[in-house]
Amino acid sequence: MKKLLTLLLLIAISFSFSPPNSSTLKLEKGYEVIGTFSGDFNSDDSFHLIIAKNTKAKQHELIPVNNKDGNLIRLQPIVFKKQPSIVSYHSNDNGVSIIASYEEKKDELMQVIDLNLETGTHTRSKTFPAKGFKTAIRKEDKNHLLFSNENDDLYVKTIMDCNNINSLRVALSEENKGVLEGLDDETIDAVKTDEYVQNGSINSIKAYVIDNDIVLTRDDNKGKSTNVLRFAANAKGDLDIKSKSYNFNAFEKHKKTSTYVNEDKLFQLLLSKKKMTFNVINLSSDKLEALNLSDGTITKKSIGFTSLEDFIKQATKGSKEPTVTVNTSKEGKSVIRADYVDKADYSYNYNWWWHHQWHHQMMMMWQQQQMMRQIKVNTPTGFGPKLILEDIYYKPVKHHYFEIVIDADNIIDQDATTETKLLKVDKKKHIKELKEKKGLDHMSSVFLGDTFRSFVYDKKSKVFKFEDKQIND
Repeated sequence: MKKLLTLLLLIAISFSFSPPNSSTLKLEKGYEVIGTFSGDFNSDDSFHLIIAKNTKAKQHELIPVNNKDGNLIRLQPIVFKKQPSIVSYHSNDNGVSIIASYEEKKDELMQVIDLNLETGTHTRSKTFPAKGFKTAIRKEDKNHLLFSNENDDLYVKTIMDCNNINSLRVALSEENKGVLEGLDDETIDAVKTDEYVQNGSINSIKAYVIDNDIVLTRDDNKGKSTNVLRFAANAKGDLDIKSKSYNFNAFEKHKKTSTYVNEDKLFQLLLSKKKMTFNVINLSSDKLEALNLSDGTITKKSIGFTSLEDFIKQATKGSKEPTVTVNTSKEGKSVIRADYVDKADYSYNYNWWWHHQWHHQMMMMWQQQQMMRQIKVNTPTGFGPKLILEDIYYKPVKHHYFEIVIDADNIIDQDATTETKLLKVDKKKHIKELKEKKGLDHMSSVFLGDTFRSFVYDKKSKVFKFEDKQIND
């Protein structure tokens, strides 16, 4: 009899976290929902989190929800004393590794949580300080977290799972101050190069992962150079790394610069008041080649583009900032895309579509705070309506871009296709359409190839559900 009761108890516990298959999910009374979070894993599947306060147990919970063949399976909650934020995540062997942050005794801490999406169990790492956090570069199977301190040293934690966290430090020195000097007071934009990038970052400091190396670039318009710091992401301990400086002396009166790293090449878009050029620099050999541009060398133009002369005139205005990105074409060539944006209301963040989901839920963390710092610098002060992030997320971007295609030898190919290997998706359009749907709350979403998946709370039926929509951009 005792064994039978024990067996029944175990079955009851398992069913409390793994209810019968259902396309919807409902929380019990006593839960105050803060928001939801959606992410992808293994490239083509999704997981979801409900962020809630359990008022009865007086604790905060991340409630994982697995989307299994169209059914929502509720897993064991991840419990916190105070409300957590999601820093990043990536796939691991059995599910996902979630990087969360939370406050404990006035200290901001981070922790890695390995979530097994099959069994519903999770394992937590030791906590580590979040002080000095700059950005996260997310790859499919790992995360690189970048930090700095008051000495402008750079710290990197490469996270595979909660038991495999590699740490390294690059100390500020005379040999690398072109990149690291003043880093503690600066922001870093992480650029995700394994997805199609439309308009790049206008921040002076950018971070990339290229061939398992971390590459930091810093544009210095006054010094007329782009400084590059590169080191192996799997290195350990203290590194003595020198940065390289790539000068741009194309124009006597240089005005503006935009740069981008693709594979092993640094692309510099250089502008004077009346001229423009592209430099293509091989980061291994340091070989530099300048591209000779004219209206006749352009492969593709947007509706808003009229001529190179007008592009230069507009892009060099004080209120504008040029952008350059490089994507690989279906023919394996480099598609260089140049555009310009309004400084006051543009900010690149490859995770922006995550963070819009937390805008009204007070779940913003450092990445968004840093965006605001950058926006504040670029926004005129004075009277008028207060700028909010919602305006930036959904404000239409006017395109004035042009594209050129170059081959492996950096020769312009006017007859080449500009179609890229990676799918072009207008994420803002799909997010906005979701946001405008009535009767829904606590929305989050994820892009899975040509599918847009949303996880939402239906106010009328009081259940969580997900919806799939085919992307036909």
